[in-house]
Amino acid sequence: MKFCPQCGQKLMGSNLEDKQGAIPKPEAPPRERNWFERHLNWTMVLAWAGSYLIVFIVAFLVVLADPNVSGDALTVMGYIIGLIISIAVGQWVLRKKNRSLAWLLISWTWFFLLITNKSPIQDAYGRTTADYDKAIELDPGNVDAYYQRGDAYDEMGEYGKAIADYSRVIELDPSHALAYFNRAYAYGEMGEYDKAIADYSKAIDLNPSDVEAYYNRGLDYHNKGEVPKAVRDLEKCIELSTDPELTKDARQVLIELDPGNVDAYYQRGDAYDEMGEYGKAIADYSKVIELDPSHALAYFNRAYAYGEMGEYDKAIADYSKAIDLNPSDVEAYYNRGLDYHNKGEVPKAMSDLEKCIELSTDPELTKDARQALFEIKNSPGKGESKRR
Repeated sequence: MKFCPQCGQKLMGSNLEDKQGAIPKPEAPPRERNWFERHLNWTMVLAWAGSYLIVFIVAFLVVLADPNVSGDALTVMGYIIGLIISIAVGQWVLRKKNRSLAWLLISWTWFFLLITNKSPIQDAYGRTTADYDKAIELDPGNVDAYYQRGDAYDEMGEYGKAIADYSRVIELDPSHALAYFNRAYAYGEMGEYDKAIADYSKAIDLNPSDVEAYYNRGLDYHNKGEVPKAVRDLEKCIELSTDPELTKDARQVLIELDPGNVDAYYQRGDAYDEMGEYGKAIADYSKVIELDPSHALAYFNRAYAYGEMGEYDKAIADYSKAIDLNPSDVEAYYNRGLDYHNKGEVPKAMSDLEKCIELSTDPELTKDARQALFEIKNSPGKGESKRR
């Protein structure tokens, strides 16, 4: 016999089942909402901020993997990532029964994409293409307005429009070297290398010292597969350039195009030597020696780099080789003498310095050798080699 837990009456048969069915079941305790569910507004804001961070990280990794990736490709990638994140968060908010916030997030995303895609790009003077449109409308012969608008289109990646404006500049002023240069760049970006090379050639005719035109034309020759012409232009760029960064880039490309180019390795070694990067300089001088074992200057400069790193035995060996190849190299005698002195081999140091004084026709070097010889005899100390 069973009793009803509510009224205490006896329960039998079907009454028992009915009563049991009438007993309410205990409800499950409500699940505690997490922070994002409690703060849907902040969740939406964080989704936006997070999408920017993710886009930046992905773009950074893409540029590391392919430094030549276009800005347009990165922009499209950013739009896609931002849209995916916004829609995903929007759907999550929808499931939380906040329809207005979800659609606000998604519509905000579309509006942002529309505005950023259509917003006018300003140049360095704060002007847009519309400003130049007005200037051209008022003065159809305004060369500068066409040129600046071409630059603006170029910045936007609208190379066809840029080419049209640069062509108009050239039509109005056939001696406008920069218009030829920039039109060549736009042609190159579009893969029209023959037209690009023709325009760079015209820019060089108008301005023979335009090192960037030589550099870019060299790259476009390379893109066409005409390596000898590319090498010639890059060597000319290196010869004329006063910009260390451009010179470095040209040397790097030259070595990639022509791995057997002795002069490119030697000049890059000199650049590393000037910067105090002696390990890299030694690597390049060693490559020179590998390609041309009779390159006396490479031995001399590698010896100097070894000396600066305190590796006097290697330095002395290289100076000795430089002297074998060029017995009248007075600076090699001078520097080897100082490195013998730094090793504590004073008789050999004095012999080399005396030989330097005997052969030298340079008053300044002779004076330095005599001074070093005097100091070695009277007060032992570390000598400072001369770089070439």
